[in-house]
Amino acid sequence: MRNGALWDVVAVERDGTLLAVPAGRQTPADGGAASAVVRLPAAYTAEHVELGYATTTARSQGITVEESHTIATPGMGREDLYVAMTRGRHTNHTYVALPDDHDDCHPQAGGVASASATTTASAAAAAAGREALERILATSHAERSATETWHEFHPDQPSPLPPLTLGGLGLFAPRGPGLPPLGAVPQLPGLSR
Repeated sequence: MRNGALWDVVAVERDGTLLAVPAGRQTPADGGAASAVVRLPAAYTAEHVELGYATTTARSQGITVEESHTIATPGMGREDLYVAMTRGRHTNHTYVALPDDHDDCHPQAGGVASASATTTASAAAAAAGREALERILATSHAERSATETWHEFHPDQPSPLPPLTLGGLGLFAPRGPGLPPLGAVPQLPGLSR
């Protein structure tokens, strides 16, 4: 088995041995090939197998599932939320984690809340959830290029980077006096114009 591979458990034997097939494949009962079923002994499972129903956003890139359930947290960036919200083939759900001190997270005094208190708490929870999502969408964890960083901190100065060249041949350098015309550049093995 490959590290990080996802498998569907199709049966659990009395001794804890798992019968599994690669995730998304059919089982013999569904008309799939019997050779796709793998037996995972209980001792191996206990030491080397983890549940795969939950994963990090980074690890989920490239995975498609029937539906996704994402827990959105304050430290999340918009790129993470985008990845998480595009994993589900049929549905994608997001649950916003609210701070512990949010009133909707605690039972009401006296055990039963009035209808107006419940409505107020629900409205406050919705507003807090929306605010958390707006913060996530305003946060980017994408790395900026050196040129973008330079222009942010030195907006009135030209970039210190010289023109990009390929092996010093000036293929991408601006043409001008003293530079050979593009046709005069020698051909390198494996490159074509």
